[in-house]
Amino acid sequence: ENIKYYHSIERREIHLPSDLTMEFVPFFISTINEMISISSEDITIYCSSYGGDLYAAFSIIDYINLIEAKVNTICIGASMSAASIILGSGTGERTMSKNSTLMIHSAVFEEGKTSYVVKSSEHLKELKINILEVLSNISNKDKDYWKTKIKEDLYLNSEECLDLNLIDKII
Repeated sequence: ENIKYYHSIERREIHLPSDLTMEFVPFFISTINEMISISSEDITIYCSSYGGDLYAAFSIIDYINLIEAKVNTICIGASMSAASIILGSGTGERTMSKNSTLMIHSAVFEEGKTSYVVKSSEHLKELKINILEVLSNISNKDKDYWKTKIKEDLYLNSEECLDLNLIDKII
């Protein structure tokens, strides 16, 4: 199956897929590397996605923190689960359209939704700690705040995201 990922080298933009998987990560890294080889100008990631694989999200977040180019993130519509933490982790300007929704929750693994099942509860705890760490770093709230807030799915509109410093601007 040949999956098409949306991107434009010329416009320096890449779109997260609606279902984020580890298969997307090599495409993401090679596309970003191609953009960087052309210039050090800002890169834009469209984070309109239902999310997906948490490992893929952490891979993308780590990579955008390694590169020198600023990475702007934009949500138009919905940015959920793994995509929501990528949106907030942009190193440039983080924006949402007025009517967009962001959904954050704790680490969830369900058979059939991922290509593997995490059997170790200790590992799941580590992933939850990683999520809390990222959220506290990209917002104006600490880990304890997020720990209580994301026990269940947390839906936020653009104004709430701006208030929490998860984004910088509403477009």
